[in-house]
Amino acid sequence: MVAYQEIEAFILAGGKSLRMREDKGLALLNGSPMITSVIKTLQSIPLEVKLISANPDYNQFYLPLYKDSIQNKGPMGGLITTLEQTSTPYVLLMGCDMPFITKNVISHLIDNSKENKITVAETNGYINPLLAIYPKSILPELKKHIENDLLKLQDFISSQDHHIVKMDEIEKTEPTTLTNINCREELDYWNKQ
Repeated sequence: MVAYQEIEAFILAGGKSLRMREDKGLALLNGSPMITSVIKTLQSIPLEVKLISANPDYNQFYLPLYKDSIQNKGPMGGLITTLEQTSTPYVLLMGCDMPFITKNVISHLIDNSKENKITVAETNGYINPLLAIYPKSILPELKKHIENDLLKLQDFISSQDHHIVKMDEIEKTEPTTLTNINCREELDYWNKQ
């Protein structure tokens, strides 16, 4: 297991958010930017939280904010930025669009992590690269993938030494915890709940 103090949390708040038609992390859910609840959950663990985005509006959260070091590479560009910026041997990478994520889920991921491997959450047979712990040691391989324009994070994880943590049991008791809000219609739905 990776020790909690060896992990910093980074939230990917960048991205084009085409389906949301506005910056996803700043979209209002129950009156607050969607990213707010993700930040609070991570801080409650407690983990150091940092943000990846080129949007200066994220300065309102008073957290370290970094732009992608390599532009237009999607989540792979975000991941390489986190590994270059972290002061710890591991990063927990999360998306900004999982506002119902619980402390229980993140603790389960960390408590079942393996040293020197990518530890990734899986639900219904699908791995979630934006709910995963990445060791800094993958940086050389990650650079090679980006240089070759191999930008699918799932493919990168599959090509590396990795460990899967199943979340199906937790999802049975916490059915909304892994919900992603990706588009305006989903946001409208959850704002009415």
